[in-house]
Amino acid sequence: MSFTKRYLIISKKNPDSEYDSIEHFWQEHQVESEKSIEFNNRFRAENKLLEQTHTLSTDGKGIIVEKVWADEETYNTCIAESKPVTDGSLLQACNVIEL
Repeated sequence: MSFTKRYLIISKKNPDSEYDSIEHFWQEHQVESEKSIEFNNRFRAENKLLEQTHTLSTDGKGIIVEKVWADEETYNTCIAESKPVTDGSLLQACNVIEL
């Protein structure tokens, strides 16, 4: 059974920025998001991450990411695998709040 997680991602790098699009947010965090993109692409190729959507937050200060995983065990395994990779990562440039 699939397992869904939602996160609000807000910039620490530019905390006062208001974004007019999802693309604008990711442009400002392109370098920091590279490792996350690599992991997400690999997890999708392995059918562990089934779906991912991005929505601009209502205040324009961040984005809401929803990820659908194959199941909760897969989610836990993938998070544990990607957690040690924090140098220069999205976690250093942004606050990631689980919703």
